[in-house]
Amino acid sequence: MPRQVTVSRGVLLVCVLALLGCGSPNHPSSTPVPIGMWGGPEVALEVTATGAFMPDPSSCFDASIGQPLLMDRSGRFTVDGTWVVYPLGSRPGIPFPAHFSGVVSGTKMTLTVTFAGHSQVYLLNYGSPPIPPFPMC
Repeated sequence: MPRQVTVSRGVLLVCVLALLGCGSPNHPSSTPVPIGMWGGPEVALEVTATGAFMPDPSSCFDASIGQPLLMDRSGRFTVDGTWVVYPLGSRPGIPFPAHFSGVVSGTKMTLTVTFAGHSQVYLLNYGSPPIPPFPMC
């Protein structure tokens, strides 16, 4: 004869709350930023599964992010990385800690990069190469 198992309401409530907690503000759900090239005026962001790289076609700078770019439910992301400046195109460059924040809406991304007390906003499109003209350093 099958044995009947009784579960108290308290145990059931704890299990339900634990499952619901997976999407709570303490554990926000996250989605990776789409992998591939995001291009815009004078710049591009190459997103990979493990981070991102921002090469500058004019060789004035590059940037790298060594962790996945994960968006919250509203498409926002924030991550730290490195910004490297190449004065007059010289190598090696001067690295700065940098903060990257952005919002993705469909195939559009607004990316803000902050380093050394300066912020720059880039408007990028998924699947697009960087758009010339490229400034001189």
